[in-house]
Amino acid sequence: MKNFLLSTNKPLSSIGSRLVRAILTSEFYIISTLFFCLIFHSCSEDESITTKFPSKTNTENIQVVKPQSLKGSAVDGQEYGNATALRFRNNVVFQETLSLLESMTREEREIWNKQFANFKSMDQIYIQAMEEAENLTFTEQEYNNYKKKYSQILYFPQYKDDFGAYVSVRQRNLAYISNANGCYMIGDEVINAPRIENYTQLQESGQGLYENTNLPTHSVSASALRYSWMEEFGINDIYAGSMESIWYVGGRDNGKRIKFRVSRLIVPQPTNLVGRPYLTGAETKLEVQIAFRKKGFLGAWYNYSSKTSTTIKFSINNVESFEKEGYSYHNWTSPKYLETDSKDPIAKKVYYGCLLVDLTTDYRGIGVIKWFTSLPPVAVRYTGY
Repeated sequence: MKNFLLSTNKPLSSIGSRLVRAILTSEFYIISTLFFCLIFHSCSEDESITTKFPSKTNTENIQVVKPQSLKGSAVDGQEYGNATALRFRNNVVFQETLSLLESMTREEREIWNKQFANFKSMDQIYIQAMEEAENLTFTEQEYNNYKKKYSQILYFPQYKDDFGAYVSVRQRNLAYISNANGCYMIGDEVINAPRIENYTQLQESGQGLYENTNLPTHSVSASALRYSWMEEFGINDIYAGSMESIWYVGGRDNGKRIKFRVSRLIVPQPTNLVGRPYLTGAETKLEVQIAFRKKGFLGAWYNYSSKTSTTIKFSINNVESFEKEGYSYHNWTSPKYLETDSKDPIAKKVYYGCLLVDLTTDYRGIGVIKWFTSLPPVAVRYTGY
């Protein structure tokens, strides 16, 4: 290709005329096309980053405010972020931020939180407590000191042999934006998130060592296609069937234990038609929950931060691996929907066949644990909202 821009021994008018001719040639067209592609690619990358993490303009709608801004709130200026709280410009900003944080990993939320100096969320304090607990053997003195430090922020149930510490707001995702006292602001309004007061509320928040056995039972219907007896679930259910392992303990009972649960997570498929909120189907994804504890004084169990590395095989040729660290439980949801067995548009039901699950986890505390189970066939109704 000719380098016409460097031909300075020609008169300016001659250079100009050659430039005009070059614009009309394919040579300049190729250069401009490549230049445009580079710019477009750069913009596309910037857009994806902006979507994942709020831009400066978006975070300007969220402020860190001082205690005097929290009229009538419970903020008392103590340690762990009580002296500050997040103030959202309006409810739209609040809801969008909450949805964004729910979609993030723990590491991504930590990056997001660093944008707000002098603020520490309840979730960040919980992570800190779990990391401290990892280094404790939970003697009576250690437990009393630990509880004294966090009892005004976290919930300590001391229910049966559950002596763990938990996020104390009843809606778990509010811990991402609440301060140590569960406070945040929307506009000029101070919001005090409802706090957990008993073990049932702890279970309803998705936490706790013991499961809630008072949940409503599901109907069982006969003759669903080729299935003789099948458990049925509806769109108001969170899961369409779950299987849970026993507690696995370490060799010679080293004071650590771990258990697993696999479930079909129901994902309703609503229409996009305005004013017509009905469902066109009910997809499911595979969800894996891993919980672990360590034993302390009184023979009770305490939650703490640890690491798990898991490989899971399910359906046909589906193999996934994930690694989690922090918290006292690790959750994973399959990126793709599970395959349906069949669909009955007249009965408005989706049928799922038996799902075999083969799970191997390397747990920092015991070692490698293998667990094999199967989720029985189910039907999911999608008759509407």
